[in-house]
Amino acid sequence: MNRTIFVVLGVDSHLQRIEKCISTIQAVYGDTIDIGVSTFGNGTVKPSAELSRFSAERGFVFHDSERQDFIETSTEATPHSSQPEEVQASSREFHVCELLGNIAVSKHFYDLGYEEVFLLHSDLYVVRDFLPLYRRYMKNKWGFVSAYLSNPSMPKPSLDELKSAPDLSNGDIVVGGSVTWVRMAQAVLIINKGLVSALFEKYGTQREIFENALESYSLYGDIALAQITAGFEGFSGNPVIEDTMVDPAAMEDVSEARILADPNITHIHGMYLFEKYSSSIDELIDKIKAWG
Repeated sequence: MNRTIFVVLGVDSHLQRIEKCISTIQAVYGDTIDIGVSTFGNGTVKPSAELSRFSAERGFVFHDSERQDFIETSTEATPHSSQPEEVQASSREFHVCELLGNIAVSKHFYDLGYEEVFLLHSDLYVVRDFLPLYRRYMKNKWGFVSAYLSNPSMPKPSLDELKSAPDLSNGDIVVGGSVTWVRMAQAVLIINKGLVSALFEKYGTQREIFENALESYSLYGDIALAQITAGFEGFSGNPVIEDTMVDPAAMEDVSEARILADPNITHIHGMYLFEKYSSSIDELIDKIKAWG
């Protein structure tokens, strides 16, 4: 058992891309970290039987997290374009508190004895080791570490501006008279074991955590993380300022040349680039290794 585990999140219909994501983790890290797979969601999400079987066959640690059956679901609105077929709900980010799901999954793996639990989205390729950089941000009563993203065509708001913003419920912030968006990417995320433990010791269950600590925050995890950056239950966010994630939503130059040349780039995110590099990701990682 290694001290660090990377847990790839998803449901059965994500199996192929979870497998592809994991292949890049193994290409970069070898056997120096453990690999887990986990599902969370609302009460309509059935057990992930395929992911459980896949994990058992490959020697990965699987966890089917307790569902959030206390958040009201609806099928009246049009489902989101990225909504998995397993989720029988629509609107409001599939009627699940993403941050709570991340917290609950983290607790399970911390309870297994891991010192570091990194949660990863399945539409992601790891191309370089991000652990040294992320670990530098794990200090000073940190609550979480993840990449800080904003509109690439505008200056990124400082953390002081972010922390003093009166309302981030929509993920927007006004700086210098202009409105821009901010997010703390869940694509690669670690939540401090101390914060996870404090929440479950204080409130006991997912439902109690939601109703007493998280109900006023966005259900969208990227926005909720931005909201709690200033402070949450005695902890604060330490977002990664460097541009580590190649994602068209947050980076104008997403070319292979940029990925190869910029040593800060550690992962590629989003279905557009996931599909674009699907047949060449192994070669790209080999090129990065050769460049040193």
